[in-house]
Amino acid sequence: MMPASLALVRQAYDDPSLRARGIAWWTAGGGAAVAAGPVVGGALTTGLGWRWIFFVNIPVGVVAVIGMLRAPRSPRGQAPMDPAGQITAVLALAALVFAVINAGSSGWTDPATIAGFAVAVIVAAVFLIAESRQSNPAVPLTMFRNPAVAVCTSAGLALNLGYYGLVFVFTIFFQEHRGASALMAGLMFIPMTAFTTLVNLLAGKLTNRHGPRFPLIIGQIIQTLGILGLLFVTEDTPTPLLLVLLVPLGIGGGLAVPPLTTAMLESVPHERAGLASGVLSAARQFGGAIGVALLGALIADSAHFMTGMRISLIIGAALLVATTLGVVRFLPAGHQYVGSSAPAPRKTDADAVSAHPDGPQTR
Repeated sequence: MMPASLALVRQAYDDPSLRARGIAWWTAGGGAAVAAGPVVGGALTTGLGWRWIFFVNIPVGVVAVIGMLRAPRSPRGQAPMDPAGQITAVLALAALVFAVINAGSSGWTDPATIAGFAVAVIVAAVFLIAESRQSNPAVPLTMFRNPAVAVCTSAGLALNLGYYGLVFVFTIFFQEHRGASALMAGLMFIPMTAFTTLVNLLAGKLTNRHGPRFPLIIGQIIQTLGILGLLFVTEDTPTPLLLVLLVPLGIGGGLAVPPLTTAMLESVPHERAGLASGVLSAARQFGGAIGVALLGALIADSAHFMTGMRISLIIGAALLVATTLGVVRFLPAGHQYVGSSAPAPRKTDADAVSAHPDGPQTR
């Protein structure tokens, strides 16, 4: 749903400024969901039981389907399935996540952990071979010859790994080390996630004015500084101060994601918008899954929870520093159209329409 919805935003707005605003609203919707999720989930878990966090998706899904019936039909293109690439990608990622989770409970030298890592490496190699030989691969490896695509994909993974991994860590911290209920733990994230939603909209304006590079760099720097500030948190840190220290994490993520999405879409030809959004969404979801698994493994030993939490913070900050340097080095300034090879001036909307009359295609 994520890449398809983003491709629809790209389809709806040919004008770059309107598209940047559309992406900002798209991201703000996700930010609002992140803000509401812990609170609603905590309330449902406390009041009705954890199973209700699944049931609540049914009415939301029905409303979304009704809304989609009003959206214009998308133009169709030739995009055959790639079973070998898709199956091996799923198996490799699942094996990796399993290995990391198992390491937290059974240790990094446990046979099942080692087997999981081995399967992940072998199947990932098969995936790369399959995609390099496929005439219509699910993930064209040639995309990553463009440094902008590679750095945007890496930044999306790093942002989600740090954000969702640390939200998971602090959820455990609030409940098991500060005695908060599930509902109270969710409420404690409201200041952080509220800023995420508000800053999403500001990021759209900054992207429209300066291009995606500047707000993406600033957002990653703020999130990095916020993570480093959390290194000083202890079990005795006053709650108001703790809530304030979490806010930069939300501001940085909220400022970085809209320009990151815009940069990814502007880094590929017009007709590959759906594919690019799919790759970015997959990288971000993979980052979130690995973040929860890896950082969760580091805090699995309750006796050394605080040490594991600080190691988690350092990992998140280090990844963001690396991707920020990558953005500085490889992402063009302004609104340049990067294309599929070397950076070049951005095409006008008329050029894009004449070159690709069918518009963006989704897989």
